[in-house]
Amino acid sequence: MSERVEAAEQAKQQKEQHEEFLNRVMVDPALRKRLKQQPKEVLREAGIDVPPDVEVTVVDFDPKHRYLFLPPAR
Repeated sequence: MSERVEAAEQAKQQKEQHEEFLNRVMVDPALRKRLKQQPKEVLREAGIDVPPDVEVTVVDFDPKHRYLFLPPAR
C-alpha cells in the first residue's frame, strides 16, 4: 500500500473514531462533564492522541455565541 493511500486510510479511521466519540458525548452527560473538566485525559482514554504541549478547551455550543479563531501573527 502506498504511503498516500495509507495516510488517507488512517485519516478516515481517525475521523470515524472522533465521530464515534462525539456521538457518545452527546448522549452521556457524565462523559460530557468529564470531557469539560479533564479534556486531555478523557480524549486519551478514548484513544485520541493529544500532544503534551497542546492545550484543549471544551465549550458547549451556543447558537448565540460565535468564536473567531485567528491564525498566528506574522
